[in-house]
Amino acid sequence: ALRGASLELGGKTKLIVVMLPTRSRLRGEYADDDFCRSSYITKVRDDGFEVIDIVDLLQRQGTASADLYAFNEPLHFSRGGHRLVADLLAPILVDLQGSGGSVERR
Repeated sequence: ALRGASLELGGKTKLIVVMLPTRSRLRGEYADDDFCRSSYITKVRDDGFEVIDIVDLLQRQGTASADLYAFNEPLHFSRGGHRLVADLLAPILVDLQGSGGSVERR
């Protein structure tokens, strides 16, 4: 996946992978068989990259897919969906900046 990725970012910049859901994943359609997603997250973390799993955050707060996605769109967020995700990510990124760069396993 990301093994061997080398970025010259000046020492203070860190690559963070944000897992965003499709509409069907947010509705829980893969709850019993989520091997691909969990394997990918494990691999990325094992390769030393940070992961923020926005899927779990959205599900925990009970976000409805209609509030997140553009009409009839399985993948693309609506304007309100982008705002909702940004509002969820902002405090995590602020905490990350203040903690010296370590994302708690979310």
